[in-house]
Amino acid sequence: MGRPSISERVLPLADQASWSLAGIALSVAVARSSAGAAELGRWAIAVGVLMLLAGIHGSLLLDPMLVLSSRHSRRETRAYAYRCAHLTLGLSVLAIPAAVVWSVLAGPSLAGPVGVTLATFPAILCSWTLRRAPYTLRASSAAALGSFAYFLLVVAALGGFGLASAEVNATRAAVIVGAASTAHILVMRLMWPPTRDRKVPQRMRLADHWQYGRWMLPVSATKNMGNFGLPLIVYAVSGADVAGRLRAALVPATALGLAFSITAVSQVSDISRQVGAGHLGSARSQVTVLARIFGGLGLVSCAAVAAFGEPIVVAVFGQEFTGLRWSLVLVIAAVAVTGVADAAAVGVRAVLEPKRLLAPAVLGTLTAVLGTLLFSGWETTGASLAMLCGALVSTTLVLVGLRRTPLGTGSNRSSEQSSS
Repeated sequence: MGRPSISERVLPLADQASWSLAGIALSVAVARSSAGAAELGRWAIAVGVLMLLAGIHGSLLLDPMLVLSSRHSRRETRAYAYRCAHLTLGLSVLAIPAAVVWSVLAGPSLAGPVGVTLATFPAILCSWTLRRAPYTLRASSAAALGSFAYFLLVVAALGGFGLASAEVNATRAAVIVGAASTAHILVMRLMWPPTRDRKVPQRMRLADHWQYGRWMLPVSATKNMGNFGLPLIVYAVSGADVAGRLRAALVPATALGLAFSITAVSQVSDISRQVGAGHLGSARSQVTVLARIFGGLGLVSCAAVAAFGEPIVVAVFGQEFTGLRWSLVLVIAAVAVTGVADAAAVGVRAVLEPKRLLAPAVLGTLTAVLGTLLFSGWETTGASLAMLCGALVSTTLVLVGLRRTPLGTGSNRSSEQSSS
């Protein structure tokens, strides 16, 4: 396929910008409700539960889809991607009974947002699958336009609540996400329709997904616990107000981290094809450039947040969120460090050695969780410092793991068997 064009590098950022802006708009709307930081804390818990469960989907379907799609022809790849979407929709329906049980057993403050999130889980995950699917064929324009449509849907819903003079609490935010995700599925089917050729075999070997995903499953679970589980710990230890303030501090960093993530995702299929064709030098160069770009952008972001972060957060979220300067700087520094790990992880995944990502994820998350408990007296600053410590541990180990793969050693041996 050749190297990605400029537009193929830029459009994934536009794609992620739409989702990040939609997420920020929802967080701001919830923070501006009468309950303020406490309500934002409850929204953080709903998002955390969603991301923890979504790690299973990412490990067993999304990640393998991006890597294993390089084995298919272009026509087969589209059919294969839609098989992944249909399987996602079918399996995630199991979350609906969980939503009913949660709504009955949970306390009143969390029953609504988490219950609605679980009830709309199938639509959310199917939407995410169809958003990632075009990247298997470098159709990033379809993904970007579909994501922009999602952003417009969220903004329209928030505008509707505003016109009705109704507050957007955590439960209503969850309803908006579920409705917008459902509409996004329909938009993606129109913009990137499934193949109609019945002669195209829709090959999808679940054994291959398990062979690859069995290593990514614990990696994703532990990483999501570090990234999205910390608000749950903060909520339990320090209460909803502190969890809400941490959520506000995480918003800029999360936007940057997701930009790194979607850019990395857009490169996985291409680098996997280069490795499969034996072009290890080209693949190694692409991973190195990606790491340098992420590291440079991370440093610039740290400087910008240190200078302007707190005034902007206070202006957007309200006076209740003052005193977050150090939290903002520490969290953005953690994301900058993690960006380098994301780039290196692309290379590890491309050579089918995801097991090398397990130890970094486990030890990095363990560091972050223990640090959050140890520094709990410092509230959001302590949690942010713990995240940075975890990021440093994880990134160091990912870089060590990459050096032990064919991309790091310069070996031209086949890596096909190395995932076993």
